[in-house]
Amino acid sequence: MRIGETFSAEFDNGCKIYVEQAGPLRSDTLVQIYGPDESFRLHCQYRIKLKMKGINPNTMAGHKDSPVFIFFKDGQNYELNFPK
Repeated sequence: MRIGETFSAEFDNGCKIYVEQAGPLRSDTLVQIYGPDESFRLHCQYRIKLKMKGINPNTMAGHKDSPVFIFFKDGQNYELNFPK
């Protein structure tokens, strides 16, 4: 995917997914998932941070650096954060 390109799909169960490349590196990606009949919405930005690990250029360490938000039709909302 290139910047501004959007991937979208609808699954057999009615879930819809949209993915957009938001930055020049593949580390910035926007994701939206909608449940059947909009029973839930999931929104997140994948911002992956990578760094070289040791002196071997083929070894990297990384983590997802942004929260995931889930909104349910009944009013429950969650924010998920991933440990570093």
